Amino acid sequence: MKKHLIIVFFFVLAFLATGITFSKSETKFSSIDEWIGVWSGQLDIKTSDGKSNIVEMTLTISETDTPGEWKWITNYGGELSKDYILKTVDPEKGQYLLDENNSIVLDYFFSDNAFYNTFSVQKNILFSKYHLTNGEIHFEVISAPVHSPKISGRESDENGLVESYPVYAVQKAVLKKQ
Repeated sequence: MKKHLIIVFFFVLAFLATGITFSKSETKFSSIDEWIGVWSGQLDIKTSDGKSNIVEMTLTISETDTPGEWKWITNYGGELSKDYILKTVDPEKGQYLLDENNSIVLDYFFSDNAFYNTFSVQKNILFSKYHLTNGEIHFEVISAPVHSPKISGRESDENGLVESYPVYAVQKAVLKKQ
């Protein structure tokens, strides 16, 4: 163990000696310019009962007149459009808000060039992820009902009771910049 600590110590010294530093702001959101643009692709929706549907999806991200805020407009199949505002809360901690402009505001966490979000609506819990990688945004939403978890484990065990929420729908899209 002592040998490993010494090795880590020397790596840190080497980074300091060469002037390489790690800034939280650089690792969190230095690449917002990469996100700005019009992105489109096909949204593949699959349900646990075997149903499947594909719709066109477009995500438009653009600057606003307010520093630290961006327009975040999502369109599904040319019929349903969601006009949101992405707001900076604390970029050092990866904290952002997605304001739906209708009294609904969702927390977003940004890490490793991806936005993560979990929320519940109409007795369903949803997890979403937008990940920018290799010039594409990989979008995913996973949905599960909150009203009927499967409970396992024992209260007397180290982990206690565990609630599992069976996934009933997955939505995925790979969006390419236009």
